[in-house]
Amino acid sequence: MGRKHKFLVVGCSLLALLVAVLWWLVVGPEAPPRALEEPPVVQEPASAPAAPVAQDLQSPDDRGAGGSVPVGDPLHTTVAWPVKLRLELVDPAGLAKAPGVASLGSSASARLAGSVLGPEGTGLPARVRFAAGPNEGRLLTTNSAGKFGAADLYPGLSVVEVDGPGDYDVRREVRLRSGAETSLNLGFGMPGAASGRVLDRDGKPVESAAVELDGQLQYSAADGSFLFSNVASGYDVVCTVSKPGFAAHFELVTIAARQTNDRLVFTLLAAAALDVEIPERLGSPGEAMVVLMNANAAAQRRFPWRTVSPFKLQPGSRAHLEGLPAGTRVRVYVFHAGALARPSYAEVNLEEGQTQLAVVHLDPAPVVVGTVRTQDGLVAPGARVRLEAPDRVGSTLAYFEETALFLETEVLPSFPMGLQEAVADHNGRFEFTAYAKQAPRRYVVATSADGAETGSVIIGPEDQVVNLVLAPRRASGSLKVEFPGRHQALEVECTVRGEPRDRIVLPAGEAYELADLPGGTWRLTATWRGQEIPVSDTAGRGFLVEGSTTQVVRLPQGAIDGQDEDTLLRAGRRP
Repeated sequence: MGRKHKFLVVGCSLLALLVAVLWWLVVGPEAPPRALEEPPVVQEPASAPAAPVAQDLQSPDDRGAGGSVPVGDPLHTTVAWPVKLRLELVDPAGLAKAPGVASLGSSASARLAGSVLGPEGTGLPARVRFAAGPNEGRLLTTNSAGKFGAADLYPGLSVVEVDGPGDYDVRREVRLRSGAETSLNLGFGMPGAASGRVLDRDGKPVESAAVELDGQLQYSAADGSFLFSNVASGYDVVCTVSKPGFAAHFELVTIAARQTNDRLVFTLLAAAALDVEIPERLGSPGEAMVVLMNANAAAQRRFPWRTVSPFKLQPGSRAHLEGLPAGTRVRVYVFHAGALARPSYAEVNLEEGQTQLAVVHLDPAPVVVGTVRTQDGLVAPGARVRLEAPDRVGSTLAYFEETALFLETEVLPSFPMGLQEAVADHNGRFEFTAYAKQAPRRYVVATSADGAETGSVIIGPEDQVVNLVLAPRRASGSLKVEFPGRHQALEVECTVRGEPRDRIVLPAGEAYELADLPGGTWRLTATWRGQEIPVSDTAGRGFLVEGSTTQVVRLPQGAIDGQDEDTLLRAGRRP
């Protein structure tokens, strides 16, 4: 081998050794192979709670980006609209029943709904009292949001007086109709004003005339002017103007928000006078009811008949009335227990500066008499008794031979063919005029003097003697409304017989409860987003409230899962 060849072999060997050393330095010694093992299992202690996970609670139809319910807030909800419940009393408990006889108060189907708001737009605590008309004496109150209402009112013209805190008082006329709802919303945030003058028929100013507008009173100045600087805005504001020697004037005026109605001119006309006489002393002890009406039902309403009618008059005596509208033909009706007017009314023409005489004669009438006793057979003196037609409106229209429009010709009272009331004497006895022609089947209902006991019967056209036995009044009941499937809070609004209860936020898993409901058959209606939703009483037959009762409302998925943030914002809600 040549010398040059030997140097080549040695160089290659050294190069291979160098490469091996460098490999060992970089990689290191090869680790021995290991057997395959299962991955280790880590278990949390049994006492540690599972971490909460926020879940998407939107329904498939309403789901949007970012819509989820914060965990831990029982009052938070992503449901944009409240569930609205409406409870109506179909048939009160404790009353007599008979086939084909309507429930008591069946014609009280007019509804009134409204609100009373203060200067900041917040609800005011107020009382709404029916001062005149077929619902006279009925009292409604506002809830915390200033809302009020009733769904069992008798139709016809009514005058309501709203008594709020401080100077927030108003007087309005409302037109109630069967099966319809009338609105009365009063806001004191943007009041208006009214000014004008009181003149006589020659155009001369009338000084010291009493001007009542919306329950406020002012007296006209020497030039006949008056001013009301702060009047709640609205329609059908009641205004009456009166002064001795003149016929009173009635008008409904409109007050616009933040504006002055300065075009009010009231003309007072000379007055007439009327004597009403009932010669015969017939019927039950006590006074008769006298009602005055304009004989021309289509005439424009310019006189406040409700201020003079009805009034009480003892049979066998005479009453004198002044300040009546001259040139008016008036009808005089007399109603007295145990007697009937013959003819049914007297009609006279009222003449300026003169006193006319209306004589109304009475004849004995078919009567319903009876005695109220306790379960022990003892008489019940002082018991309050009423004879009532199932359809008070129908019986009234039948007596006057009129249509429903008759109820809107004037502010009329409740008439005795629809309702009579009496107090049992010391022997527990009472007496009513029968009016069997207008109401063949009638209820007779008695309540003990302390209100703890009650009794009722239904009488027919031939029944003249009634014996009532009192029994303990049935206790009120409670209602629980369940909404199965909920996992978040839900806003609930409820009206009971048209009366709005406070809106509440119902936590998840809780039922909506109502206490102190009068016993009887009730009907429940539920809506969400204006659509009716199923309840246990789907067939509309009603359910009995006696003790504790439960009804189930089946919510749509959107009322369970809620809506996305955009929908909440559009609905005026914060996500």
